[in-house]
Amino acid sequence: MKNTKYFLFFLFSFPLADCINILSHRQLNQYGLIPRNLEHLTGIFSSVWLHGNLSHLLANFSALIVLAFLCKQWGNNTFWKTTSLIIILSGVLVWIFGRPSLHIGASGLVYGYFGFSIIAGWISKKVYFTLISIAVAIFYGSMIWGVLPSQPNTSFEYHLAGFISGIFAAKLFAAPRV
Repeated sequence: MKNTKYFLFFLFSFPLADCINILSHRQLNQYGLIPRNLEHLTGIFSSVWLHGNLSHLLANFSALIVLAFLCKQWGNNTFWKTTSLIIILSGVLVWIFGRPSLHIGASGLVYGYFGFSIIAGWISKKVYFTLISIAVAIFYGSMIWGVLPSQPNTSFEYHLAGFISGIFAAKLFAAPRV
């Protein structure tokens, strides 16, 4: 029960942060990530909770809920380690390699969960987890195109970095223990 409360609080911290951001007239977005700018290094941690507008949040939130829930099937410990690794590693990758513009939004985390969910089932060699991987591939497989540059105001860098981070997390945390 305690772990469920933390999980739900985590999920609803995204709309909560957006409500605060709306009330501040989006002033919190100044804490987003700007690559190779030392003043925005903290954006590695904060940018995932910041969104340009309500439709930006909603575009990320439904996939975030579903994919986070599916990643949680690997257990609480794996979920929180995976989440932390995706947020930090994707943020660092975008800070190093991203275009010099403001990067905000939960899509890096969403793509990280997507990468984890696709790969972790196969690595685990367990039927239940493999079925999750297959379901994610079927229902969310078209997300893969988001890792390519397609729209000038969309951070494909965060999508790609999140996806790579999720695969890395799957390799670290989903392998069967010997």
